Amino acid sequence: MSLTYRPGAWLVVASEQALVAVLPGPQLEVHELLDRLWPSVDTGADLGELLEAVLAGGWARAPHFVLVQRIVGQQVAVVVRGPARVVGEATGQPVELTGDGVLTWAEQRIDALTAVHLPSADSSPDGPVLPLRAGAVMAAEVRWVDQNTVDQNTKDEDEDDDGGVEGGNPALDAAPEPSGGPVTAAGPVPAASPVADPSLDPTSDTSPDPTSAPSPDPPQVVEEPAPAVPPVAPVPAPAQVVVRNSDHDGQTVSAAVSDVPWPRPQPPTSQPPGGGTAPSSAPLWLLRLSNGQEVTVRGRVLVGRDPSAERVPGPDVPQLVSVDSPPGEVSRTHLELRVDDSGTLLARDLHSTNGTSLRSVDGPSKTLAPGVSSTVVEGSVLDLGGGVTITVGRQGS
Repeated sequence: MSLTYRPGAWLVVASEQALVAVLPGPQLEVHELLDRLWPSVDTGADLGELLEAVLAGGWARAPHFVLVQRIVGQQVAVVVRGPARVVGEATGQPVELTGDGVLTWAEQRIDALTAVHLPSADSSPDGPVLPLRAGAVMAAEVRWVDQNTVDQNTKDEDEDDDGGVEGGNPALDAAPEPSGGPVTAAGPVPAASPVADPSLDPTSDTSPDPTSAPSPDPPQVVEEPAPAVPPVAPVPAPAQVVVRNSDHDGQTVSAAVSDVPWPRPQPPTSQPPGGGTAPSSAPLWLLRLSNGQEVTVRGRVLVGRDPSAERVPGPDVPQLVSVDSPPGEVSRTHLELRVDDSGTLLARDLHSTNGTSLRSVDGPSKTLAPGVSSTVVEGSVLDLGGGVTITVGRQGS
């Protein structure tokens, strides 16, 4: 990861895996924030722990902030509260995330982060751009570039340059002069000999046919060395495209295994062996709630006591599923479920108060990491607490 920043009013604490930006204020000074945030960032705390560190002073003193945590490759999880703007790319489209106008904060996963803009009254767009590897600075803007991408682009440019040198046809440079004695792949062919031989030795059996006396046609001489071209060709541009796509084609989800589309191979253009169908033709996912509701997953689904779409911004309008929780164990917006491009169902606990547990058909129960999506298979049961459960199935099953 390569970081640059412009000086400003926000405290930025950064490491190889995370970045936290907080706007200090009269009730929350820089030294207090630094003492609170640096240990968490430096020790590799997860997104939930970073959020706890930022909000350690209580909601009444909650500052404007940005949390960025690398998941895998270039993909990051982002949480924003206040006027800061995070710019990047998600599912191949430009995206800008801000917490301006949101009561709590906005949260989203971004495939490739470009910049974090940190506005303040005294920030200047003309400040110097300085490098930052890891540490704490006061900044108005931070740019986050994955070094693997920089190295790959440099490698591609080098290969393109090499291909330009090797791509010339040496046969064209070696084309013979019309007045000289051309040499072809078949051997030397003297230009004057075929005309002189018949007059000197008319009985010679080896005299060439007079019709062959003219010099060989120059285009033929140029074309004969053409077999030398194939060895020049292997500039593996298509292969490079495949390698780069493997880095940018998906999202990471579970703690141990990536659940996002990009590490997965692209589905074949032809029908799979045995007459199988692509994931898009599979039956839709069906959620069976403990209160008897059945919900078909057609996009994003938000589950909670009083779920709000503003709580979890995204590219589409989610389905909102309300559940009763008299003990209050289920949070207002507790859980997100969505289907990725490969047809896999993903569940993400939205930093709920009491968490979410996932019990698969043939495995033990586990607690979902807050803010991190995990793969859910058919037959699994999600437990939100307070007796609220969701059984995952397929339509028609």
